[in-house]
Amino acid sequence: MIQKYFVFGMNVHSEFNLPVLLPGADDSKPDVNIQVGQTPDTLPNCQKKGVAFEIAPNEFLLDLKDIARFHVVDGTSITIERKSEDKDEDIQLFLLGSCLGAILHQRKILALHASAIVHEGEAVLFTGISGVGKSTTANGFRLDGYKMLTDDVCPVQIIDGIPYALPGYPQSKLWEDSLEKLEIEYKDLNHIRDGVNKRKVPIRESFITEPTPIKKVYVLRSSNMDDVEIINLEDADKFRIILSMTYRRYLLKDMGIQPYHFANGTALANAIPIKVVRRPQAFCLPELMELVKEDLGEKQLMEEPENKEV
Repeated sequence: MIQKYFVFGMNVHSEFNLPVLLPGADDSKPDVNIQVGQTPDTLPNCQKKGVAFEIAPNEFLLDLKDIARFHVVDGTSITIERKSEDKDEDIQLFLLGSCLGAILHQRKILALHASAIVHEGEAVLFTGISGVGKSTTANGFRLDGYKMLTDDVCPVQIIDGIPYALPGYPQSKLWEDSLEKLEIEYKDLNHIRDGVNKRKVPIRESFITEPTPIKKVYVLRSSNMDDVEIINLEDADKFRIILSMTYRRYLLKDMGIQPYHFANGTALANAIPIKVVRRPQAFCLPELMELVKEDLGEKQLMEEPENKEV
């Protein structure tokens, strides 16, 4: 049975059950079809081959031993060939990660490895290398009353010259040590997959479903410093950061989409402030959040009435 979903600004019609996604409209026409069937063993026009993947122009083949093989084509189709009948959690994880990431690239949409919250109607992105605390930071703001737009993958679309962050799906993924630091009870939360101490955190009540103009991008970096600090990036460094934080960037060259990535990345870099947040290696989320809030203008807004009275 075909299920209809909505994710990353796309209508998805799927034979594979994906209950974590937002439901799509009954009359929606599919941007992406997901079917269960036979996939090729190899790509005839393969440009790059890794241990578990092959890349060709507008094609991506992901072969996960004992789980499934995925064939992603032209930004419109994903075929899943099961290798096991009891690996739905694993299939969903890679389907919503690498496979939809490939779809976004094939559709010439800039996909960043970032989580995003909403501040006064605008998106604030947190990016950085894996493990630096993107999801933890976004969830810290969520617990402080902010809405979330996406976790881990943030598609960016340029609409009338303005960069918009597209909504993902209402679930975050957090390591157990992060859940403990955030004081989130996790014993009843499902693991993202067997043997991994990372849990699925529902965020539906705090989730924004509309494309949102981007206000700022913060690049999280750990350091040996004792304090948190925010550093402005020069324009010349912005595109380099965008490239390094592009989701599954190894796909770009061999799928033939580097020119579109360059154009979209340049448009984002020219339009939006991108700042580096240096933080100590020890847990310092409250201090980080306070400094980011100040940088977003909250401190000035709170002090404004007092200043006017003086």
